[in-house]
Amino acid sequence: MWAIPRWASPETSATEWSTASVPTLVLAGHGDASLSEDRAAALAAAMPAATVRRRPGFSHFCHAEQPGDVGADIAGFLDGLTALPATTPLATTLLTTEE
Repeated sequence: MWAIPRWASPETSATEWSTASVPTLVLAGHGDASLSEDRAAALAAAMPAATVRRRPGFSHFCHAEQPGDVGADIAGFLDGLTALPATTPLATTLLTTEE
């Protein structure tokens, strides 16, 4: 029996997901029952910061079974993000750390 993910549960309000502001990539396969087309659409609508991609041939374990394709999706997603302003403490730490 499949457990219903919390985000797909009636107890989880859309407000909880809509307040997430961190860009998020969600990858799943067309044959992945845990993120069906309906659930993927619901997640994308509930979480505007999310990019939800369902790929043919991907399974629930696409990260292990298609690591090159998953890596390319992640790299493309990260390339499309806007960098943190250099004046933020996190960006300053990342930019000035020398190891």
